[in-house]
Amino acid sequence: EAQAPRHLEARLVEAGEGAARVHGLEEGVEVRLAALLHAVEAPAALKVHLAPQGPAPAPARGSADAEANRLYLIARSKVRERGLENTQSAIRLFDDAAAIDPAFAGAHAGKALALTLLWGNHGVGDGRMMLSDAEKSARRSLELDPGSSEAEVALGRVAEQSWLVTGQNRSTEAGEHFKRALE
Repeated sequence: EAQAPRHLEARLVEAGEGAARVHGLEEGVEVRLAALLHAVEAPAALKVHLAPQGPAPAPARGSADAEANRLYLIARSKVRERGLENTQSAIRLFDDAAAIDPAFAGAHAGKALALTLLWGNHGVGDGRMMLSDAEKSARRSLELDPGSSEAEVALGRVAEQSWLVTGQNRSTEAGEHFKRALE
């Protein structure tokens, strides 16, 4: 059954290079919007139209550093856009965000997921090395944020892709990571 669209007043929290973050004034809902307002320079307020698409994602745990957050948001946007160049660019941006704030769990998890996409979707790089790097980044993210769903998804992708390079069937392990990501 289709739900009626919701209207939400929101204020701009942060914007830069194709990414913006707004804070909803209704129930403190935070909404992340990518590739928004390329031509608009820091409006004081936005009127955001939201149509329900399912359960809202858990709020992301960001960095205390605004530049690290900005790079992270741009990288996430590039991952969603897919494609070889976007994925490679996202990995560099996640690295840059993690270099600014080494304790930024999201940057490590994002890189891990992007690495699995780079190898799994585009066949770029040495599979063993890419999956090893992805696993290290995801595990680092979990050290920093034990509840990181993004890191669990990345570990699930590493486990499901590993049979291609090692011949090991890790589908049960992959399922466990995906299940934890949903918890």
